[in-house]
Amino acid sequence: MAKIDIKIEDGSALGDPDTGNYFVFFDSSNSDLLTTRDSLGVDTTYTGGGGGGTPFPQSVISLRSTDNTTTIDQTSATVLDWDAETYKDTGFSHSNVTDNSRITVDEAGTYQVAASIRMLSSEQRAQFVAKILIDGVVQPQPYGSSYIRNSGTSSDYWSCVINPPPIKLTVGQYVEVQIQVESQITTAITGTFQGGESSFSIINLQGTKGDDGADGATGAGSNIIVKKNGVTVGTVSDVINFITSLDVVDSGGNETAVTIGDMLKSVYDPTNVNADAFDYANAIGITQITDNIITPSTLNSDQDDYNPTGFSTCNMIRQPINGDRIITGFEAPPAGVNRVFGINSIDTSDRIKFKNNDSGSSAANRILLRDNGGDKELHENETAIFWYDHVSSRWRPYNRIG
Repeated sequence: MAKIDIKIEDGSALGDPDTGNYFVFFDSSNSDLLTTRDSLGVDTTYTGGGGGGTPFPQSVISLRSTDNTTTIDQTSATVLDWDAETYKDTGFSHSNVTDNSRITVDEAGTYQVAASIRMLSSEQRAQFVAKILIDGVVQPQPYGSSYIRNSGTSSDYWSCVINPPPIKLTVGQYVEVQIQVESQITTAITGTFQGGESSFSIINLQGTKGDDGADGATGAGSNIIVKKNGVTVGTVSDVINFITSLDVVDSGGNETAVTIGDMLKSVYDPTNVNADAFDYANAIGITQITDNIITPSTLNSDQDDYNPTGFSTCNMIRQPINGDRIITGFEAPPAGVNRVFGINSIDTSDRIKFKNNDSGSSAANRILLRDNGGDKELHENETAIFWYDHVSSRWRPYNRIG
């Protein structure tokens, strides 16, 4: 029996299972995810939903211009046109022809707007001021300014950078950039827009990650939508965390999946005990002896590949015998199913003898005994416990026999 290293918490104190801890088991016979807490619904497959959307890169649009001739003066501001798209992700609208000064947002959210405007002027002390507009209205955010000293030896070019704080936009709002020569003593100072060395960009700072579950009967704003075999059966409003060394993966469709080890409910809880003590003990590798105990017919002969009725789901065998009897092996469990069982001799005088790796039984059903040699005897009222080793494909004793 292997421990399944995963549990679910609902945020309550650790310790007593009734205060909120859940061990989780996977039933491969019907693909059910089982827990030790009936309140979460035993025999229910849990699929996380709403706790986080599918991660994706932040949407970005970045524009340039082929315009290197537009003259900028101080008489009135000029809204700049952008007729070349460097890249445009989903979530933005822009045309290189119609209203090409505008970037329109297709989703409500928080956005970072930025622009770098390159200007050329042969005038001394030419100063340019750039601002952003939302739906044609100049915004009061901090704006960019540039200054061209030009005294015959300085550069005739300067870049004006706009980088205001993030702004909230609703669906359909559009953003533009304008530039103007700042008020001068003389109105003759002008400059020329250098579109090929300028840019205008917006980044969507919000995505769908971390959204709440759907409202209504299938979600009710919960963090987890509970599904059984893909069908919604209810919700868990508590915060549920997976604590595990296993991978928790995005399975698409705003759902999260975790692959857990194999534990057949039909083997380890065949009588539907569903008790915390029972499940906790199974989780740490101890098979509980409940009411699933079998008493086969009396053995009147030696047994190879022993497989009495009810063996595949029993915890304990009460074995009557007639004379000393040899058992060379037991029926092996299916691949991936970790079996542990006990066999007790209820005879008052005769003994059960086990053979080490004996060819009388099929290879996968054989027993490996201490010292790799002699037979081991089970006296009256003694119990031998065996567990199945899938690596060696043999039964091994859990305790000392004989």
